[in-house]
Amino acid sequence: MYDDILVPTDGSDVVDTAASHAIELASLCDATVHAVYAIEPDNATLPSEVMRHEEVHEEHIDWGEEITLAIADRARERGLEGVSAVTEGVPHEKIGDYAVENGIDLIVMGTAGRTGFRERLIGSVTEKTVRTAKVPVLTMRDYDAE
Repeated sequence: MYDDILVPTDGSDVVDTAASHAIELASLCDATVHAVYAIEPDNATLPSEVMRHEEVHEEHIDWGEEITLAIADRARERGLEGVSAVTEGVPHEKIGDYAVENGIDLIVMGTAGRTGFRERLIGSVTEKTVRTAKVPVLTMRDYDAE
């Protein structure tokens, strides 16, 4: 049914719930679990902003590698193939691009939003991914947080 399942991550608790579900589903299908982190571009303009931007960018890369590798390692612990990737760009666009470029059959995402009332209902990145992805998207709430 599924050969490749994608878990976009920002390192939040709800992603842990989504990753657990994705890994469980992948184990039933013997699917590869992909974890991806998208670094939102920053529009620095002043020289001091550019220097700080580079530092922050490196921190984002390190963070992204850490959190995607953690999900891929969890999949490997279950005897599955785990793939981790860090990319840069508008998150929902990069998630969709990754899905198409890597033959993803299902995206499993958390629904925790961080900004604005409407976005808190589902999460702005999740909502945009649901609307634009060319593959099915399964959304997960963090039931433990309730």
